[in-house]
Amino acid sequence: MSTLLYSNVSDPRQGGGLPYVLAIAAALSQVDRVRVRFPAALCLDLARQLFPVPLDGLSLEADPRPSSLLRELADVAAWHPRVIVQATEVPRLRGLRNAHLLCEFPFQRRLGPGSRLRLRLFRSVVANSAYTARWIERRWGRPARVLHPPVFPIPPREKRPWIVAVGRFAGGGRSKRQVEMIEVFRAAFRTGELAGWELHLVGTAQDPEYVRRAAEAARGLPVVLHLDAPRAELEEVCGAASLFWHFTGVGEDQEAVPERMEHFGIATAEAMSAGAVPVVVARGGQPEIVGEAGVLWETPEDCAEATRRLCADGALLARLGEAARSRAAAFAFPRFAERARELFAA
Repeated sequence: MSTLLYSNVSDPRQGGGLPYVLAIAAALSQVDRVRVRFPAALCLDLARQLFPVPLDGLSLEADPRPSSLLRELADVAAWHPRVIVQATEVPRLRGLRNAHLLCEFPFQRRLGPGSRLRLRLFRSVVANSAYTARWIERRWGRPARVLHPPVFPIPPREKRPWIVAVGRFAGGGRSKRQVEMIEVFRAAFRTGELAGWELHLVGTAQDPEYVRRAAEAARGLPVVLHLDAPRAELEEVCGAASLFWHFTGVGEDQEAVPERMEHFGIATAEAMSAGAVPVVVARGGQPEIVGEAGVLWETPEDCAEATRRLCADGALLARLGEAARSRAAAFAFPRFAERARELFAA
């Protein structure tokens, strides 16, 4: 009895793909022997530092050799796994009817004949959100089941008049839009309606030029950039924050470029677990996280108006903060582990 997970994640600092795969491995290891293989040398020590996923008892392999389909098939056959979970952007292994495809998003709009054949042979396709599942069926014609990533709760602290946003600092199509956040904050702050409030932006400094732009936009404002912050600092800021902002997908056509939205939004759910009220764009997987425990908006002007209203109403802010904590509990690891074992059972 054994389970094998393949993953194409090569950098533990990029997105939520790695903790998602490792969390699945940890969940399945409670009832099975689990082996996880990565396609490139992966700093597992860094992975342990960045993500609070229980990794004890897992066989984690970082394989720096050039990958080939034939070698992968031979390795799989030699190990005789009961279940295979493949976490890649397109179907890869073929002829393995005990395999499941874990898809974070169907970036490939149309599959070629070979990929379509391999897709049909998978026992199931599993998506990280209902949003992703809809696009898997629209683009690839295959229904998908949903396994939301787990949320490891952040302990709440005494609340301060802080707005927090979490995400890598980078330009391009899937930017977290920190520069736009600063401009929205600037406009509201200058009217005096956010007097005493601060904006805290936490994230990896992936794009130096974008970091420079954000720092320039923040000049003269109570805006703090927490660049390359360790997990402890992220938890400290999110724990004390009263509001959480998320701007990914602002100004984009969701129908034309759905991949540029937030496919799920672990940062949103983590901030909610600490009692930060989400005020987030109504795109991608955000609506299914927030539910009735926050504010969903369409335009930056809507965001500013909702923020002003919440900052002026302490009772409403406290009530929604409690609702956010309760909602985030739906994504806790024990529930995730139970769902993962249900989906990948032989």
